[in-house]
Amino acid sequence: MTDPRRDEQGAIAVMVALLMVVLLGVAALTVDYGAYSVQQRRVQNAADARALAIAQECAKAPTSAACTTGSAGSTYVASNVDAKATASAPVFSGQTVTVSVDRPVDMAFARLGKLMSDSDGDTVAKGRAKASWNNVPSVVGGESFLPIGINVCTFSAATSAGTSYPSSSVTIQGGLISGLLSTVTAKSCAQPGGGTATGQVDRYIWLTGLLGFLDVMDFGACNYRTGPLTTNFAVSTVNSLLGVPLGCTGKVSKLKVGDVLAMPIYKATGVQVSALNTVNLSLDFDAQVIGYAAFQVEGWKFGLFGSAQSSPAPCSGILNLDYCLKGKFIRSTDNKAALAYAKKGGINLDLGLATIKIEDLPQ
Repeated sequence: MTDPRRDEQGAIAVMVALLMVVLLGVAALTVDYGAYSVQQRRVQNAADARALAIAQECAKAPTSAACTTGSAGSTYVASNVDAKATASAPVFSGQTVTVSVDRPVDMAFARLGKLMSDSDGDTVAKGRAKASWNNVPSVVGGESFLPIGINVCTFSAATSAGTSYPSSSVTIQGGLISGLLSTVTAKSCAQPGGGTATGQVDRYIWLTGLLGFLDVMDFGACNYRTGPLTTNFAVSTVNSLLGVPLGCTGKVSKLKVGDVLAMPIYKATGVQVSALNTVNLSLDFDAQVIGYAAFQVEGWKFGLFGSAQSSPAPCSGILNLDYCLKGKFIRSTDNKAALAYAKKGGINLDLGLATIKIEDLPQ
């Protein structure tokens, strides 16, 4: 007579054997997928890093070999992955670059299917990234922004109308004595993007409205409330005569030599220079912001006391009342955390300051 328990034991042994096959298969897939995921993250990081490096190089030096050949950031592939990773040649389209990085994955147990394999059937981790660099749109505020307008002729003289960025510094006048007792002469210059700007005054102006009291400015943070400032609005040199406008003292107190600021470049209209050749108490005109430049600060004197001037101050003048800003224009990319942009509209003019955007692409 057969013991039924022995039949049950045999059936259980078969079931355990079958389950072991399934469990081992799941374990193999888990190990393999884990290995693939690790390499996938690494190649994606490498693609992001290289695309970002190329975009930054092209924004700062568009004619450099590191930009035109895409060699910028080439070391990031090996440093983020290893020697087995390969990067294809970057693909450029206008102000956009696409980067691809691949690495074969050593599968311990099984392959993960065609979606993770190349044409030879080998499992490959793939990273794809696209980065673009564009002219900065309308800035309305941020840590790296001061509402100090620099005249287009000042910018053009220092940068050959935005075509070159030498290392030499410029000192820009903008205060009482420079306008009160000196002759003010209207200037003409080639402006960035083509054309000629006429009737310009070589002064910096605080773009805060007449006397600094108009509501185009957020007095709590020294930022603009509205934007983009592409239409004419009234300004006055009396803003600069008074030193640092209300609400901007806090931001000026944090200013340091070497800081890179987003500076509005303005074009003046309706300037009445002829009446100012003897005594100039206030020069009033309309201004239009045409774009934003990166300005590396080397010194400033916006007032007579405290942080309103650097040490040493770059200018003095009669009775120590001459105000000025010293530094140089450079090509630079913005810090997303340091600038705020208008939600609508924008100014598409290359004045050396670019914004970078990066995105991951489907595998």
